[in-house]
Amino acid sequence: MAYFYGKTKKIMVDIDNARLDEQRKVMQQIINAGDDPFSEENIQKYHKNPILKTGTYWFVTENQWPYTNSKKQILFITRKYADDLSGLSAYAFKELFVLANEICTEYEIKGGALCMRFGDTKISGATVKHLHFQLIESDPEQGPVIFHIGGKKKTEQ
Repeated sequence: MAYFYGKTKKIMVDIDNARLDEQRKVMQQIINAGDDPFSEENIQKYHKNPILKTGTYWFVTENQWPYTNSKKQILFITRKYADDLSGLSAYAFKELFVLANEICTEYEIKGGALCMRFGDTKISGATVKHLHFQLIESDPEQGPVIFHIGGKKKTEQ
């Protein structure tokens, strides 16, 4: 079963969209515990990287499983659970862009992408339903970073 309904009774993770074995292993622990892995109470439990910044609406950390060819990959995670855009206020978006600008300045990121998946993970391809943005800087010497949107293609039976 790809989906798990956690303590919040919302879909928390989609293990089918995981890219790496280590990621699937941690996601299975999340499923077994019934946790939201990106809640403030659980982030340190499942995520190895420290929190870099905390705002009113977001906290910021480096991605634990960065995409191939990314030079830097930063997560901006909503402090209050939301799984679609209606859960974010204009103030939250404003703070996101302020924090993203601060990170770009501090890490000297000269270019990249700010990406977010939302809603149904079969459509978005996300592994964690809790809203988060990813600031991705590619390493031009390694090649492009592939950011997938959409779940895995089902094979005909």
